[in-house]
Amino acid sequence: MTVKSQTAVVYQGGRRRWFSLAAACRAEASSIANKFCDCEEGDQVTPPINCRLHADPVRRERLLKWLAARLLQQHQVEPVVVAAPEQRALAACRELVAAGAEVKRLSKLIGEGIGNCPLLLDPAEYGPKGPATHLSKAYAAEEIDNDHSYGTHKEWLSRAEVLEILSECPHCMAAHLAIQERKVARQRLGRARRAVSMIGRAVP
Repeated sequence: MTVKSQTAVVYQGGRRRWFSLAAACRAEASSIANKFCDCEEGDQVTPPINCRLHADPVRRERLLKWLAARLLQQHQVEPVVVAAPEQRALAACRELVAAGAEVKRLSKLIGEGIGNCPLLLDPAEYGPKGPATHLSKAYAAEEIDNDHSYGTHKEWLSRAEVLEILSECPHCMAAHLAIQERKVARQRLGRARRAVSMIGRAVP
């Protein structure tokens, strides 16, 4: 299906009126030209004074035609190909499958990177979730006592400190990079799911 704009909406006197695109551009050109009009209305004593634009009707008409042609060229809408509902639904399903596969691929890379960490192969330290790795050390939070109140709060390492720890293990560094990519992939997956849900709700 192709859509081509041949009309324009113009609000005149608070009412919506439909004009041809050429007529709408002509009206807009006249409105632009009137902004430069400095005619003075006369009275019983002083005669009216026309501006240079209104004093020469031929010149004004030539200017209006030129402005209308420029506006028509700017507002001209080329034919737009609109995808059918079935094609949009198929594209949304393909995006959902591709995004889900990307998340699974990155999750597998993360698991492989953590599994090859030397600290995991020869564990010497243990954390809450098992043997410590360079990645778990970099992501670990430290409990800090509050200065002005009771209790504690968590503080994480800075980006530079995280990269310094991960630089000791290429496998954990690869897992860290895959985690950052998976965050973006999960956002893509969420958008794909919302698109499919919107299509499903739109079906009567």
